[in-house]
Amino acid sequence: LKAINAYGFKTVDAKAISHVHGLAADIATLYPASPTSATIQLSNNVAVTVDDTATTAALLNSLDLNTTATIDATGVTTITGTAAELAQALGNQAAIHTAPAVAVIVTNATPTAADLLTIHANTGGTITTTAVTTVTGSAAELAQVAAAAAAPASTLGLNVDATTGVVFAVSGTTASAADLLAADSVIG
Repeated sequence: LKAINAYGFKTVDAKAISHVHGLAADIATLYPASPTSATIQLSNNVAVTVDDTATTAALLNSLDLNTTATIDATGVTTITGTAAELAQALGNQAAIHTAPAVAVIVTNATPTAADLLTIHANTGGTITTTAVTTVTGSAAELAQVAAAAAAPASTLGLNVDATTGVVFAVSGTTASAADLLAADSVIG
C-alpha cells in the first residue's frame, strides 16, 4: 500500500482489506492527519500487525486511534516513549497487544508515579529509567513505586538511592504518615 500511495493516485479504495502488517512508521503513513485527504482509504476496523522489533509508544498510540481492531505488537521487543505514552500503549492490552516481557525505555525526566505503576504492571521486561530525575504523585503512589523499584529482581530500573537517586515529589496537600514512611524506608 505504501508503494501504491507513492504513485500519487487521487484515491485508492482499500476498505476491503482486513489486515495490514509492516513497520509501524509505514503503517502510520496510511493514516493521514486529515481523513478527507486520504489517498488510501482503509476501513476503521483493520487489524494491524507491527513487524518492528523496536518502536515508539507514540506510533502505537497513533495507530490505535485509527482502528478499532487490536494492534498486534507482540513481535516488538523494545518500546520507547514518555511514561504517559508508554502507560497508554501498555495499559490497554485489548487495544495494543504487546509481548509480556517487552522492554521499555522511559524518555522523560519527570514521569508520574501512576504512569510508572501502569507500565510496571503491564510488562515483565526491563524498564529503563535513566532519563528520570523526578517522580511525582501521591505519597501512596510514590511508596508503591519505591517498593517496586527496590524489590529483589525488580524490572523497574529506577534509582531509589537516597544520595544519587531520583527525587520523589509528593503532589496534593495531604499524605498519610505511613505512606511517607514507607517511601522513606526504601530510599533511606
